[in-house]
Order: sequence, then C-alpha cells, then structure tokens
Amino acid sequence: MEKSSIITDIVLTLLVVVPIAYLILHISGRDKKVQKTITNLATSNGLNLSNFEISGNLVLGIDDTHKKLIYSNRKRLEDDFKVVDLAELNECRIKTTHLTKTTLGWVGLELVGKNSKQEIVFYEEENEEGPHIESGACLQLARKWEKLITPLTKAA
Repeated sequence: MEKSSIITDIVLTLLVVVPIAYLILHISGRDKKVQKTITNLATSNGLNLSNFEISGNLVLGIDDTHKKLIYSNRKRLEDDFKVVDLAELNECRIKTTHLTKTTLGWVGLELVGKNSKQEIVFYEEENEEGPHIESGACLQLARKWEKLITPLTKAA
C-alpha cells in the first residue's frame, strides 16, 4: 500500500511541476529572443542600451550616453521600433485615465517636445491581445521610467 501511495504522489507532483517548468523555460526563452532582437535594432541605430525592460507587450530601452529611448511592441518589434531623442524633449510625465475613483483605465508616459507629443502605453484596460498586468504594477513601472528619462531631457 505504501509503495502505490508513493508512486501516486510522484506522478501527481510531476503532473503539476513539469508543465510549470516548461512554461517558465518557454517564456524566458522568448524574452531572450526579444532582447536579442531589440539589442540588434538598437546597435544598428548606433545605440548601446544601458537599461532594458519587457512589460507585457511593451519593450523599452534607454541609452544614457546618447540620451536616446527606444520602445516597441513585443509582437511587432521591427515594425513598431521607435527611437526618441531625449535631448529634444521638454518634459516626460505620467499620464493616467480612471474608469472609476479606484480603477485605472489607461497608464502611460507622455513625452513632450517642442513640436511633438508621444505617448508610450504601459496599461490599457481595453487591450485584450496582450498579457494581463495589473494597472498598479504598470503605474509603478511608468514611474520608474519617468525617473530614468527625466534627467536626460532638455529641461533637466
């Protein structure tokens, strides 16, 4: 009886552990592929990323030396790849919209230049295609990137 109980426990444990391990390895492999592609795109634009982050479908990187920000959509890395000259920006600020008093509907960074304004979306409630990340976590990430970008802008 004890032997069959041990075998059953081992089988049940493997049924839980193996799929989770596979998912972790698969996701980390995808992230490495995204990072390699973005690094190659940045290098082809003469940039060396000192900070890099993937959050949901948003991919961000910054080159402190050249004062450039890169960002793209994880699913369309090459098509949506953008380089922003931070020295041309007057301001970087967090922008949010609320669905209710306590629920965020949209979180992003607004990059304001002399003649232009760009938005980088960290969270969008209606976005069904990306992995779901809590709005509060996206707000914290936006704050982190605001602190990284602001000292490199023209206004700083």
